[in-house]
Amino acid sequence: MVLPNSAGPFGIHVLPEYDETGHEMGLVIQSIDPSGRVHSDGRLKVNDCIIEINGSSLINIDFTKAQEIFKLALVDSELRLRVIEGAE
Repeated sequence: MVLPNSAGPFGIHVLPEYDETGHEMGLVIQSIDPSGRVHSDGRLKVNDCIIEINGSSLINIDFTKAQEIFKLALVDSELRLRVIEGAE
């Protein structure tokens, strides 16, 4: 999924996603801000799990590092996400 980076808040709140053994498996979307770009785009949903951002895998990456990858990606012209829909 490719989202253009434009002005305004991105508008998602994420938490780390873990597998049954406790390994980090990406960032699960906990909520979507109705005033953000994600809500306007309409493709990402609550409980979707982001597993890659602009070519950087989030698998087995701690939450702080995953957040850093996300923030750095927000300065690029576009945001390329690999997403697993409806992760629990």
